[in-house]
Amino acid sequence: MKATGTDKLGVIRLLCGALLAPGVTQPLCAASAQCLNLLCRETEHRGALVSSGAVRALLAASSALDDERARDSARQALAQLAITTNPNLLAYDQASNMVKPLCELIQHNHELLQFEAALALTNLSSSSASYGDELRVSIYRSEGWNRFRDLLFSDNTMLQRAGLEGMCNMCQCELVLERFAEGKGGNDLKIMLAFVGVDDVQTCLASSGALAMLSGVAEIVPHITKQENFLNILAVLAHDDAGVQHRAAVCAVNCARYSKDDAETLRKVDVALRRATLTGQAYEVAREHFSGAG
Repeated sequence: MKATGTDKLGVIRLLCGALLAPGVTQPLCAASAQCLNLLCRETEHRGALVSSGAVRALLAASSALDDERARDSARQALAQLAITTNPNLLAYDQASNMVKPLCELIQHNHELLQFEAALALTNLSSSSASYGDELRVSIYRSEGWNRFRDLLFSDNTMLQRAGLEGMCNMCQCELVLERFAEGKGGNDLKIMLAFVGVDDVQTCLASSGALAMLSGVAEIVPHITKQENFLNILAVLAHDDAGVQHRAAVCAVNCARYSKDDAETLRKVDVALRRATLTGQAYEVAREHFSGAG
C-alpha cells in the first residue's frame, strides 16, 4: 500500500514534534533526526518538511545532540533544506539560526557535507528579503567568508566552485566591502584573479562576478589594479562564455572609471577592450565606456 501525502505529512509532523518535545532523550532525538535526514534526500519532500516545522526541529537537534554522526545528520538535512528553499520565504530567525550549524558543517572532513553546507550558505547569502543584508552580515561574522575561502584550497573543483560562488554572493555584504576598501583583502583578490581563467566556466563566472561587484566601489579598485595578476581579468574579455565576458567588461570599465589618475591602468584597459571581440552585454558596457570617454 503506497503512502499518501497526508500520511507523509503526519510522519513529518510526528518526527518534528519528537525533536521539539521537552526532555526528549538522546536516542529518540538521534533517530528522529536521522529519519528527517532520509526524507530530505528526496527533493519532493522538502517543501512539506519546511512547512511542517522541520527547520526549527533540526536546529534544535543540531544543538542538542551529543552523538557526532547524529548531529551531522541533522546539519546535513538543514543544508539540504536550505539549498532548495527560496531564502526569501524563510523567516529571519529561521535563516539566521541556520548560519552557525552550516558554518560548522562546511569545515567537516567529508567533502559531500562541505559541499552541501557551502551550497546552503550560498543560497542563504543570495537573499533579497528585507533582512538579506543582515543575514549576510551574520554569515560574515560567523566566519562564513573564511570558510568559503578555505574551500578554494581544496583539490576538488566542485568545492572550489562552491567556495567562489559563496564569496561572490557575499560581495554584497557591507562588511566584506569595507574589508576590501581598507586594503585587507589583497590575498583574496589575488586568488579571485587566479581563478578567472580556469577551465571550469561556472568557477570563472563566480570569480569574475565577485571582481565585477568589488570593482564597483571606488576605494577597492586600486587594490585590484595593483595585483600582479590583474591582467587576468582583462584576458578573459576574450572568453567564449558571454557571462564571463560581461563580468570581465564590467570590472575592466569600473577599474578605468576609478583610475583616472593612473595612466597605465587606463592604457591597459583601453587596449584590452579594443582588442577583444565583445558581444551582447559586454559590447554594450564597452560601447558606453568609450562613448563617455569621448
